[in-house]
Amino acid sequence: EIVGEIRDEFDDEEDEITEIEENKFIVSGKTDIDEIEDKLKISIEDPDEDFETIGGFILNQAGTIPEVGYSFEQYGYKFTVSEVENNRINKVEIEKKIVSEE
Repeated sequence: EIVGEIRDEFDDEEDEITEIEENKFIVSGKTDIDEIEDKLKISIEDPDEDFETIGGFILNQAGTIPEVGYSFEQYGYKFTVSEVENNRINKVEIEKKIVSEE
């Protein structure tokens, strides 16, 4: 018995990283950390932790399954959980923090 989502090359792929406005992105919780690092030009590494997706990274930061609206700032970006379903982080908003020169 096969359980779970089965995809093939003919399925429409949902974009895992979508820029909704300049310096602001919506990403799937299952997006690979390497893809996030490449797109945002940052390094998300923690040698003491084991996570491969942005959802895992946020779960690691929160220490528990976060609710919608949970956010934190790191690496010059604000990470905000925008959708949670069945204890899984589905969508994350990532916004570059612009430092104003005063």
